[in-house]
Amino acid sequence: MPDQALQQMLDRSCWVCFATDEDDRTAEWVRPCRCRGSTKWVHQACLQRWVDEKQRGNSTARVACPQCNAEYLIVFPKLGPVVYVLDLADRLISKACPFAAAGIMVGSIYWTAVTYGAVTVMQGGIAFVAIKGAFKVYFKQQQYLRQAHRKILNYPEQEEA
Repeated sequence: MPDQALQQMLDRSCWVCFATDEDDRTAEWVRPCRCRGSTKWVHQACLQRWVDEKQRGNSTARVACPQCNAEYLIVFPKLGPVVYVLDLADRLISKACPFAAAGIMVGSIYWTAVTYGAVTVMQGGIAFVAIKGAFKVYFKQQQYLRQAHRKILNYPEQEEA
């Protein structure tokens, strides 16, 4: 490694928290964009928090460097098979939910009027809500864990002409 590049690594300063290598020797550093000089380096954890603020809960929103406008390359850990199926089900349900809810409501009213009465419908509804709630809690927990373990990659080096 050339002396100048080594010196730049030793003079790293995080553009989010302004800490240096001297402040925290165990911190993970990343250079996520085309920036040079003092804004080239940032702590992985600081950038994670900054990206979270910019995405405002939408983990699919794209985030770019405020200086050079290079889009950050964000990779997520692979989904487990159960969470993958739940993710697909969540997307499918969110699209079909208005139609399914209307159909279930009309069907429930009809079935209640024809056969068992309101108590049976309420029991089925409570069971459905409880089971759906348990799956939703598990799914949200897995989404949070996936979000917490994501990594932001270094910006790919390009050959200068």
